[in-house]
Amino acid sequence: MEQPDAMYMDYYYDIKRRLEHYPRISAVVYLQTDPAVAHDRLLERARSAESGTPLAYLEDLHRFHEACLPQICREMQTPMLTVNWNAFGCEHELAKMIFTTIEDNQPLAA
Repeated sequence: MEQPDAMYMDYYYDIKRRLEHYPRISAVVYLQTDPAVAHDRLLERARSAESGTPLAYLEDLHRFHEACLPQICREMQTPMLTVNWNAFGCEHELAKMIFTTIEDNQPLAA
């Protein structure tokens, strides 16, 4: 797996530091999208705030998420639900998957 650009690793450590005292996260949902697909969508939206965003930036961001999200989730003992979102999907099915993931990973009552 390709590693993210070194400058993004500062973000990784910042996220880890901020999460130290954060309440337990029930689940992380990663809507995994190919950078080229995300870039095409960005161009189609044509939002002024996103104009000029290069594909290379989205590729770096993708590598960061691929490398760091699983690691952070493991360290935080948080389930990570990864869903291929290249062709979007059904939000109702996604909601069911999220609820199932959360229910399956709830600590047992004492």
